[in-house]
Amino acid sequence: MAVVEKLCLGQVSVTGSASDTYTLTASPLTANLQQSDVRILCATEFGVCDVTLPEISTFNGLWQGLRIMVVDVDGDAATSNITVRSAGTDVIEGAVTEVINTDSKCLIFRVATDGKWERSA
Repeated sequence: MAVVEKLCLGQVSVTGSASDTYTLTASPLTANLQQSDVRILCATEFGVCDVTLPEISTFNGLWQGLRIMVVDVDGDAATSNITVRSAGTDVIEGAVTEVINTDSKCLIFRVATDGKWERSA
C-alpha cells in the first residue's frame, strides 16, 4: 500500500483506491490557524478512501480554530467506505479510527486538546 502525503492546507482531493493511504501533514505554521477550514474531498466512486489526520503535536500548539472536513463527494461511501485515522498516539474521541459509511456524509474534526480530536457531523 502506497502512502501519499498531502499538505493540510485549504482543499485537498483524494481518490479512492484500495492501494493508497492519504496522510495529511501540517503546513509550516507561524501563527494560530484562526478558524481555518481544510476540506478533504474524497472521491469514493473508484474505491475506498483511507485518510490519516496530521499528528496534533506537529501544529506546535497553533491549532485553535482549525476544522478538517472530510466529505464523500461522489456519494458512494456506503459501498466504498472512508476511513479517517489518527496519527501517532492521537485519538478521535477515544478511538483511532472513524468510518464514514453513509453516502454523501461529511464529518468535521477539530482538536479538543493535545492528542485528542473531536468529531461532529
